[in-house]
Amino acid sequence: MTEALRVTGGSLGSRLHRGSDGIWYGYAQWPSEETRQRAFARSLDPGSSAQMRAALAESLPEIVLEPVADYLIRSPPE
Repeated sequence: MTEALRVTGGSLGSRLHRGSDGIWYGYAQWPSEETRQRAFARSLDPGSSAQMRAALAESLPEIVLEPVADYLIRSPPE
């Protein structure tokens, strides 16, 4: 889904982390809330969306984060 959202939805991509507590943490970045809303209003791949939802054991409320500093070093594309 991340690839589809990057290619056709305008997403900047996502990250998935596994914490030392064994919980998986995932988040996506968007250039704007408007871009995100437009992407989710479209049905990119209903089958993959359903498969992704079925894989979730628990879902917590969405938290919107506002970046205030970004010092992450990104590796060059391969």
